[in-house]
Amino acid sequence: MTLLRKVDVVWTGLGGTPYFSQFFFDHQPGKASAAATAVSTFFTANAGRIALGLVGVVQDDQTIIESSTGQPVAVEQGGSAPNITASGSSEPLPAATQGVLRLRTAVFINGRRLQGRLFIPSPVENDSNGRPSLQYRQLWESAANALLTSSISFGAWEIFSRKNLAEAEVSAVSMWSEWGVLRSRRQ
Repeated sequence: MTLLRKVDVVWTGLGGTPYFSQFFFDHQPGKASAAATAVSTFFTANAGRIALGLVGVVQDDQTIIESSTGQPVAVEQGGSAPNITASGSSEPLPAATQGVLRLRTAVFINGRRLQGRLFIPSPVENDSNGRPSLQYRQLWESAANALLTSSISFGAWEIFSRKNLAEAEVSAVSMWSEWGVLRSRRQ
């Protein structure tokens, strides 16, 4: 039985919000506060790359999930992690436009790699030339690698597949060289 910690971030403050970001970590009892702070630190590292006015709140309740069933088994309190206050100084790109952080694992299920994506909300005009700038991609990859390294101390960063009821540790991260477009975002 593998337990996973789910850490949620709720973004508000701009048209089209709320946005949601989810992280999964290997569950280690008593590490809720460390997980919440690490997620906040990940986004805060590049707050200047997210449109001004957007605020992310790491949710205090962290659901503990049993990965082989996908069912919640407990809730732990994460303490109050610092809010993520975006400070991007140029115009935001359209609300449906998001940065895409690709999360790779070394696990294959039915011949396909188990992988995930994390969408970075509200990029700004200064980080785009029609595509995410090289600097934008490098800064987010650096923050993701820092989270990947630090997560070992409170529970390895994981991918959870609800479809396959499987989980695997993230082994590599990379930013996609295109913008993700989430058409379900409404203004």
